[in-house]
Amino acid sequence: MSCTEAHPHPQGSRHHSPLPRIGLLGENLCPATFYERQDMTRTYLVTGSASGIGAATVDYLRERGAHVIGADRHEADITVDLATDEGRAALVEQASDLAHGHLDAVIASAGVGLLDPVTVTVNYFGAVATLEGLRPLLAAGTDPRAVVVSSFAALLPSNPRLVEAALAGDEVAATKIAEEAIALLYAQPLTLVVVRLTFDDVSTTAISCSCVWGEPASPVPGPVTDILRSWIDSRTNINTATNRASCRLIPGR
Repeated sequence: MSCTEAHPHPQGSRHHSPLPRIGLLGENLCPATFYERQDMTRTYLVTGSASGIGAATVDYLRERGAHVIGADRHEADITVDLATDEGRAALVEQASDLAHGHLDAVIASAGVGLLDPVTVTVNYFGAVATLEGLRPLLAAGTDPRAVVVSSFAALLPSNPRLVEAALAGDEVAATKIAEEAIALLYAQPLTLVVVRLTFDDVSTTAISCSCVWGEPASPVPGPVTDILRSWIDSRTNINTATNRASCRLIPGR
């Protein structure tokens, strides 16, 4: 039964035949599924395929017979880190090999929800690099499609400087602005707590930093870690407070 047969109109009616219902992934939902009408399997590449929306999308497509290439930092056909230039280049190179030179669709779902500049490098610049890098493979595909999965954060107020840097393609500047914004965000509510910290309450290593607000110790985000480490390294004499026996992180009474 066709869509028109499913919704007949009286003879001579001026109503137009209803348009076929199109699903989010391009499938015609009336009456046959998208894959039933294809004479070949479509090839998809999904980033962020190891968890969340990406993993669910991979399962959905594979259950319907699609050839799906998953990309993520672990448990994927292509294991890469889209926060780095090397990872983005590797994605394109490996995708070309696994897809045999063509893709029919790319679903850029990779993303993180961290209060860290890596959120900018992955969620925005990683997505842009994915689409730009895989565009030649899409151009070689059949009826190519591209989908970008966004975040609810798009509904929240944004930093105009950060948006401007991102749209200009300046990843270095955007990352720096994100670091400044995160450091300021943490500094405001923690001011009264920080002034009571001693050096014994701060634990730093070459790759991490934690503060003892309670039990267990809490990890400190990257930008603030750099600030704390720089401050500690620059204080050769910790007894600089009014109380000469004090070892407080921030000098004071």
